[in-house]
Amino acid sequence: NVIYVVLGAISAVAIIGAVIIGGVLAVVRKRNTGGKGDYTPAPDRDSCQSSNVSLPDCKA
Repeated sequence: NVIYVVLGAISAVAIIGAVIIGGVLAVVRKRNTGGKGDYTPAPDRDSCQSSNVSLPDCKA
């Protein structure tokens, strides 16, 4: 019976800690991005710098 009490206490602390960490991360992300979300557009893959395909119009 003592084992169940200890396991319950540990799981309760873990759940509360996860909720607190999730809330802190959400606040920090919202504050860093100005509330616009954390979407960053992917880099342009058609540019000569990021393409690994040899394009005829790229001047090296």
